[in-house]
Amino acid sequence: MLPDFFGDDVIYDPRRLKRDALTVPAENFLLSLPAGGRTIVASVWPGNLKKKDALEQKVDILLAGKNGSRHVRGHRIELLGRPVHIAVMERKDLWHDLDISKWDAYTPRAIDWTPPFAAKWRADFVVAEGKVSADWMTQSQSFPMVGPITPGDKQWFRKSKTYPTIWQEAIGHIICPAWLQGGKAHVCVYADGAERRKERGHTRAERRKAQAAKKKGETYTPKPFRYANNYERVIVYPIDRTKKTPLDAWTLTDVMRQTLGTGPCEYVLDVAGVKARPDGGTRKLLAGATCPLWDHHIFPILSRDVRRLKPGAKLPDDKQKHLIRALEDMMYFVHAVHDRIREYRSFADGMAKFCDSDAARSGPVKPLAAKIKGLALALRRTTGLVDRKGKTGETAEQHWDDQVKLMIEQAKTGRYKLAGTVAKIRGLGNQQDQAVARCRRYVKAMRQEAALADSADPAAAAFALRVRKMCQSILRNKHRKEGW
Repeated sequence: MLPDFFGDDVIYDPRRLKRDALTVPAENFLLSLPAGGRTIVASVWPGNLKKKDALEQKVDILLAGKNGSRHVRGHRIELLGRPVHIAVMERKDLWHDLDISKWDAYTPRAIDWTPPFAAKWRADFVVAEGKVSADWMTQSQSFPMVGPITPGDKQWFRKSKTYPTIWQEAIGHIICPAWLQGGKAHVCVYADGAERRKERGHTRAERRKAQAAKKKGETYTPKPFRYANNYERVIVYPIDRTKKTPLDAWTLTDVMRQTLGTGPCEYVLDVAGVKARPDGGTRKLLAGATCPLWDHHIFPILSRDVRRLKPGAKLPDDKQKHLIRALEDMMYFVHAVHDRIREYRSFADGMAKFCDSDAARSGPVKPLAAKIKGLALALRRTTGLVDRKGKTGETAEQHWDDQVKLMIEQAKTGRYKLAGTVAKIRGLGNQQDQAVARCRRYVKAMRQEAALADSADPAAAAFALRVRKMCQSILRNKHRKEGW
C-alpha cells in the first residue's frame, strides 16, 4: 500500500499483479499488511529532503505465489547512501480487510471489527477489477472513518434519522461510507449518482403501481431496488493519532515522526499544503458559500428590515454595512472558486503538454502518458465553466460581478429592490462548486494511475514520479468546496 495524504491511497493487490517485482513511485514510505490483521510493516526513508537534485530511490514490491496464493514477499528499496527505517507495528485488529464484493451497494452494515484504540482511521474502498466508479474515477477511494457519532447528532444526521449522511460537491448528500457508532464500525458501499437516480425513479414507479392496485382493491408489494456494487473490498487502518490515542499505540504518522523527525515529517506530509485555503480567497467571509450568505445574511435583512422601511428611507448604518458586506462576500466567494478552477485549467494544459513531450515518447511510457493525457483533457473540459459566455457576451462571473456592484451602489442610496435578485447567483454557485470538486477528482485519478502503472523502465518510473509531483502541487491548498 502507498498511503496518500493528498489523494486516494494506492492499493497493490498481489492477485492482480503478474510480475514478480513491481517498481512503484514511492517517495518516502510504503506499507505492507501481512495476513491476519495484527501487523503493519512500514518502510520509511527521507528521500530527497536535502538533496533536491539527487537520484530518486528505486522502490520495488516483490511478489510470489500463483493465483489466489499470490502475496507480497518483501520490499526492495535502494539505499543511495540514505537510511531506510523499518517499523513493525503489532496489535490485535490493527487493520481490517473485508470482502464486500457480494454486498448490495448503498446498504449500510455493522461489520465484525472494532478499532483497538482511538485514532484517525482510514477506510480504503477498492473498486473491483474491470469496473469503474464514475463519480470518483480512481481505482480505490479513501474515506475517513468518522466518529464516534451519537444518534441525533445534527452534524451527521441531516437527511436520515437512521444513517449518518455527508455532503460532497458534485455528488450531493450520501450515506457516510464509514463511521463508528455505538461501539461498532459501520460500512456503506458507495453507489454512483446514476444508480441513486435510478433508485428514485424506481421507487416512484413502484409507489404508483401500489396506489393503482389499491384503487382496484388489489394488493401490490413494491419491489426493492438493488444498487449495482462496483467494489471488491474495504481496508481499514490507522493513519494518524488523535488526542485520545494511547501512548503505546502507533500509527503511520507516528512512525514517520519517530524516524524522520517532526520537521522533516511535516515537510514530507506537506502539512501546510494539506490545509484548505479561505473560502473567500484573501477575505474572511460572513459565510463560506452563496446559499448561507443569502439564507442567513441577505434574505433576513431584505425580508424583515427593508420591508419595514418607509418609502425613501434607508437601513440603519449597521444593517446597511451588513447587507453590503454580504453582497460583496457573494462575489469574493465566486471569484475565489473561479480562480481555483483557473488554476486547474492551467494545470490541465501543462499536464497535457507534458504528456506530449519527449519524456512521454519512449515505448514503455506511452500507455501511461496516453491515459494521463485523456484525464487532463477531461479536466480541461470541466474547467470550461469559467469561459462559458451567455447571450450578453459575458461569462456568468462577469455578469454577476457587474450586477452586484450595481446592487451595492443602489443600496447606498436606499434602493434595495435589485438586491433581491442576487438569490439567483446560487445557480452559478452550484455549478462552480460541482466543477471544482470534479477537477480535484480528475487530478487524484491521474496521481493514482501514475502510481499503479508498471514503471520498471527508468523512463517510465521518472515520468510516473513527475506526474505524481505535478498532481501534488495542484492538490495543495484546496478550496473547501473541492470536498474529499
